[in-house]
Amino acid sequence: AKVGVEYPGEKERLHLIEQIDDLMITPNGDEIEHAMLKWKWLEELSAGFFNEYRWPTADDWARRKRVSTEAAFEAIEKAKRHHVLLQVYHSALRKWIKEDGRPGLDTPLLVGREIAQHGDRQVTAKVVQAWHLAREAAWEGMPERESHAIRVCDYKIKAAAEWVDNLCHDEGAVVWFHNQEVGLWLVEELASSARAADVMWCPAEGTRSGVNEEILDAEKNKGKILVASLKAHSRGKNLQYLSNMLFVQFPRDATTAEQSVGRLHRRGQQADHLDVVTLRSCWHDELSFAACINDSLYVHQSSGSRRKIIYATHVPMPKVYLPEFLAEQGLEPEMLDPRMRREMQDRFGAFSSGGGSKP
Repeated sequence: AKVGVEYPGEKERLHLIEQIDDLMITPNGDEIEHAMLKWKWLEELSAGFFNEYRWPTADDWARRKRVSTEAAFEAIEKAKRHHVLLQVYHSALRKWIKEDGRPGLDTPLLVGREIAQHGDRQVTAKVVQAWHLAREAAWEGMPERESHAIRVCDYKIKAAAEWVDNLCHDEGAVVWFHNQEVGLWLVEELASSARAADVMWCPAEGTRSGVNEEILDAEKNKGKILVASLKAHSRGKNLQYLSNMLFVQFPRDATTAEQSVGRLHRRGQQADHLDVVTLRSCWHDELSFAACINDSLYVHQSSGSRRKIIYATHVPMPKVYLPEFLAEQGLEPEMLDPRMRREMQDRFGAFSSGGGSKP
């Protein structure tokens, strides 16, 4: 985001991020039972939107399941009661993990397995009771809430459109996105830009017929702006006919980061250098990028495979954090041995403490 510029929806976006970070409550009002599960929401809000979950109406559920409206209403109400019990369990579980958790029982999956096998042998009776109540209230085929994207703030969408407009008129680029809603939003914004005629929509596999063949046509696409799904196109595509790349959403996964940069940085690339731009604008972006660097260096040092994100020229240099700090934040990084830590500091400078205020 530009300093001094107030974007519509920015205050709401920051409020929702604070709610997730400080209260562990999603924009839907749901309890987040573990720190690692908050990153899905932070990733979405970093891009300016979130997925709201709504219950189906009784009429919709009745048509879908071919039951009466009365039966559908009763099923939805029972599902809502189960959801309330699940929230009670999530709240109790998060508190127990934070205050009394122990090695080997520090994630929801591990705790649930322990309760199923051994009851309250290592977990408090309150958490065990809440787990059983939620489990007993569930049934196969119960109604579930449906996802609806809610756009909050278009600050990254506007930044991406400005970046595209500033390219030379005949320069092409790949604009990467992770969430489908972000891709749709980008295409809508670019439709009113000076480069509208050059925009090529490259969503996830199966969404648009023929896109796999079309995206590989070097002669046709040299000046195109490929708005491309990381999930669908970050692997196995030869896109070295382009030399500009923008990540509206940078992948947390080190392999996806390596592969997506490798679509352009590969044999046959004619440019002297590649411009890879990232839209990192908040605390979530910084820590997620640092975790990706951490895991990339781990792969490099443990396998001997050079990683592009490690050897690239970064301007400005990113901050790096100890893997223990990243783990506390819920990012599940690879743990670096002393040799790897020295390599990290040699390339990126001293580890940041993580104790400062969130940017």
